[in-house]
Amino acid sequence: MAKDRGRNHENPNDPAGQGSGCLVCGARLEYLDLPEEQTCSQCGRRVSADARCTRGHFVCDLCHKKDPLEVIRTICATSTETDMVRLMNEIRAHPCFAMHGPEHHSLVPGVILTTYRNLGGKIDRAQIAAAIDRGALLPGGACGYMGSCAAALGAGIAFATILGSTPLRPVPRSLSQKITAQILNRIADLEAARCCRRECNIVLTAAAELSPKYLPITLHAADGPTCDQFGQNRECPGVDCPLFPDDQE
Repeated sequence: MAKDRGRNHENPNDPAGQGSGCLVCGARLEYLDLPEEQTCSQCGRRVSADARCTRGHFVCDLCHKKDPLEVIRTICATSTETDMVRLMNEIRAHPCFAMHGPEHHSLVPGVILTTYRNLGGKIDRAQIAAAIDRGALLPGGACGYMGSCAAALGAGIAFATILGSTPLRPVPRSLSQKITAQILNRIADLEAARCCRRECNIVLTAAAELSPKYLPITLHAADGPTCDQFGQNRECPGVDCPLFPDDQE
């Protein structure tokens, strides 16, 4: 039996789910204290998972990430964008991207490395593709069940790639972990339910702020943080979120 730590995933187009419900029917998701064996509604795999919709549907990580990963790979291969938040928003605007989902774990390293390359950094297409694939290994629900938001780990993948980290290189290995820990602390400072857009914004902004200390090129995240999905995100913390629009307070 396969193991799927991710939760069931959200449908961005289903009015019943308001963009944050079941990918199949839009119903609300329920998160389990312990994983249970479930059948993916799309591929039929039997996997152990931490969530399902209240009507019993489940979509596995592999099915949820398949199309978004191709979008990330395609856009990152050809983009000339130098601002991380703008590139993230461009990718997330594609209709196959859900409001929440494990594809964001690949989005972060892809965005960081693509903009770093476009700013003159010595990163090639193969390294970017490898980082996107590493991000895809990070399961859905990691922020709640593993104590580490995978968007922050995605940034760690990007910095490890730039710094040339491997398990046997002490200095870059240490540096990439220190960077990841600092970014993860930014996310942990906000007591709120998961929001992939918010977490990615926090991660990319922190990566830009930390980059002058650790990288030869400063990363950019200047496209201001605003949110247009708060009305669809059932768990939005409102004014406590750094992306919440001022005119909605």
